[in-house]
Amino acid sequence: MKEPKKKKIQKVSKIKRRLLHLWSQTVHRDHQSRCAICGLKTGDIVDGKVQKIDAHHIEDKTNYALRFNRKNGILLCVWHHKFGKDSAHRSPTFFIEWMKKVRPQQLTYIQEHRNDEIDNDNKDILAQIESDLKKPLSQEDRLFFNIADLENIESKKHLNPMFVPQNKSKIKKAKGHLFDDIENIESKSSSSSSS
Repeated sequence: MKEPKKKKIQKVSKIKRRLLHLWSQTVHRDHQSRCAICGLKTGDIVDGKVQKIDAHHIEDKTNYALRFNRKNGILLCVWHHKFGKDSAHRSPTFFIEWMKKVRPQQLTYIQEHRNDEIDNDNKDILAQIESDLKKPLSQEDRLFFNIADLENIESKKHLNPMFVPQNKSKIKKAKGHLFDDIENIESKSSSSSSS
């Protein structure tokens, strides 16, 4: 008769990687796969490109007290996460002011809990964190995250230049004028030098 297989003991590092992935999935689910600032959704097509939305740690993920806490997460498009003038990484001032205005409870929570200590090597604590991440948003959480603002997409689109096609045409026209001006200068200089 075969012996029953022994249950593998998972390494804490592997559990933490799984929790980080689960944290990201939870933030996506909680935010309905939409950028909290402008409402862009995962999979939206803008200028022929499929858009990607990132789960962002408000307090850096090196803060182990909040690393796997869904309340320390926000979903942001690439423009508002890293690349735009008003992104969380490039302009923390804009981001914090936005948080104060739109998500004051979340910002206050993070400020109050950023110095908490947690034993992230305790498997029981990690199991509780995993259980918490799998729970759906409660009505209280919906208020905490200001989900009503998240669902008001049309009022948010002006916050992302990718949504406004006029910007690109203005840029193209501006480039055209710039190059036209350079060509005019070059043609004037070449005609004056030939005289």
